[in-house]
Amino acid sequence: MLGTFLKKQILLMVRNRQEIIVLLIMPFVLISILGFALGNLLNRGEIDLNAKLAVVHHGDEEEDLAKIKKETAEWQMPAEQQRAMEEALRAMAPLSLLKKEVFPPLESEGLLKVEYISGDEAEKRKKDFAAILEIPEHFTYDLLHYFLFEEGEKPKLSLTVREGNEISSQMIEDILLQVEKQYAIFRAIGKTGGEGAPLQLTDAPMEGSFETVSKSEPIDAFTYYTAGMGVMFALYIASNMASYALREKRSNVFHRIMLADVKRGAYLFGIFASGAMLAFIQIMILFGLSFFVYKVKWPDLSSFFLVSAFLSLAVGSISVLLTSVNYKLNSENASNLFSSIIVSIFAFLGGSYFPVSQISETLQNLGSYTPNGAAFSGYLKILQGYGISEISPSLLALGIFTAIIFCIGIFLFPGRRNEA
Repeated sequence: MLGTFLKKQILLMVRNRQEIIVLLIMPFVLISILGFALGNLLNRGEIDLNAKLAVVHHGDEEEDLAKIKKETAEWQMPAEQQRAMEEALRAMAPLSLLKKEVFPPLESEGLLKVEYISGDEAEKRKKDFAAILEIPEHFTYDLLHYFLFEEGEKPKLSLTVREGNEISSQMIEDILLQVEKQYAIFRAIGKTGGEGAPLQLTDAPMEGSFETVSKSEPIDAFTYYTAGMGVMFALYIASNMASYALREKRSNVFHRIMLADVKRGAYLFGIFASGAMLAFIQIMILFGLSFFVYKVKWPDLSSFFLVSAFLSLAVGSISVLLTSVNYKLNSENASNLFSSIIVSIFAFLGGSYFPVSQISETLQNLGSYTPNGAAFSGYLKILQGYGISEISPSLLALGIFTAIIFCIGIFLFPGRRNEA
């Protein structure tokens, strides 16, 4: 029976050329227009992360430097060697290194915004930042003492990341990992007796380029809009399914199906399954063609198929809801409202037109609860090389959305006595 429903819906859609144009051809037109027109606005063709980092220093770096210099002065080195040691220690001071060498290139590239604030202010404004880096009291002294004397445990920084900014947070984590590796290089060179080694920073991790400090792959404008248009146009399947279902009611096809002893729940499940299957087929066709037209490649196909399947199920649940509302009102107003207004609102909030996080984090959070926004977030993470664990929040959001909308649709579907 499910196969019959699916065959019927595919035949109805194939016979309607206008629907095929909207669902398959129009996305490519929009991808081309937006990719060429707005590519330069997306950080020269790549997504502008604009990560916000708060740095909280609980100590006094100058006091720590004075303390460690006092200890090294007891080594009774020649005056020239003592001065070189003091300069090296100052160059290795972590807070100064971050302020002067690490953060400025990233800020000039628009990849990072850094604020140096107090602990109390960080607690009040923690929602304003993708991550908060806390430097403990006496951290500079403990770190330099550890490298010089190899005593005690290596001190640790505290990095708190906020959910919903996984990409920005990951970039900040990678920056700090590169700094940690730099200190390891200092220590290794120091053990080999490299004269003045701590004064010279290597170029690779300190250039401030996104590619050198993060494991994430950059996303060009065409890849961004391919994913954005894909999740947006998948939603139109739901309104089409609901419109077809209402026409079946008006032409008495629905009543004949009921006379064939088909349960209403089975009919709605057929709508759900058909909507989900058609959405999945549309997504596969769109992204399949985009591979040849726009060279969009998916690093992890299994994660891609998983997000696509969950998005398709969400579309199927919306199909059930719109069908129920159409039947209850005996009108296509619900389908028309969804396709003409609600899809556009969802697309805006979900970031299909441009990264909405650049406008407001509140809008970004709202967009993450839309089916297209959750799927879009998952697609972007896959395209940047993240694994299944990073896309699990998107899958969870889509799963919850599907369950809630499907149950509401079942509840609203009119009974025999309420049919018009």
